Amino acid sequence: MADAGSLATLPVGQTRRIEALGAELSDDLCRGLMDHGLLPGTAVRVLHRFGDALVLTVRGTRLMVHAGIAAQVRIEDVQPLSP
Repeated sequence: MADAGSLATLPVGQTRRIEALGAELSDDLCRGLMDHGLLPGTAVRVLHRFGDALVLTVRGTRLMVHAGIAAQVRIEDVQPLSP
């Protein structure tokens, strides 16, 4: 799959898959993000932007993440299923 950048750059209404959580994030922060469903391979969609925060939907749950943290979450394009 093609590298699509970071979650912070994803436009509102777009869906991508999480590729990886950045090595710059602390272990506790990574654990917290993963506890909220931000796991590699999981689809994530940006619903809204509020200043320095993004409102996401992950596995049917809404989650607000600071843009600085979202910049450390690598995303990749979602590949359509072949018929």
